[in-house]
Amino acid sequence: MKIRNIVIALAAGAMLFACSSKHSRQADLDNITRYEDSIDIQNTILSVETGNRLIDLYTTFSTNHPDDSLAPMYLHRAAQVAANIHRPDLALQYLDTVTIKYPDYKDVAVCAFYKGFVLENVAGDLEHARMAYQEFIDKYPNDPLADDARISMDNLGLSPEELLEKILSQNPDAEMAENK
Repeated sequence: MKIRNIVIALAAGAMLFACSSKHSRQADLDNITRYEDSIDIQNTILSVETGNRLIDLYTTFSTNHPDDSLAPMYLHRAAQVAANIHRPDLALQYLDTVTIKYPDYKDVAVCAFYKGFVLENVAGDLEHARMAYQEFIDKYPNDPLADDARISMDNLGLSPEELLEKILSQNPDAEMAENK
């Protein structure tokens, strides 16, 4: 009789854990959706406070549900938000987590490319940006972003004016069109 009661108690505990785990996932998703909807994420310039709240929601989901198919997507979003609020350290951390822990994520190549972009444009670390772009090219040579990585490497450190001058010198027809 005691063994039967123990088995029933264990089964009830397992069912309770499974139900609470599903609820926790849904609760985390609901929190993210509610917050994103409340700030119109597509059309809002993020404040540091809003960005930090989004990052917290995204990383909480990924921490609570690391094997969920949405975990790498939310870490990718956290990286984008971190870059937008000028936190390249966090952005790079999340991008590295995605590329290392989730190599099968559909946008893993985008995350690898974005690492170079963050290093170049947010951190201002041109040396490491060059290395990140080269790593991207080496790992994803046929990716549509490979040409963008090569162009980015060729233009590292150029000001917008210098870049425009370079483009115009390479394409004289563009200068004539600009002067019209």
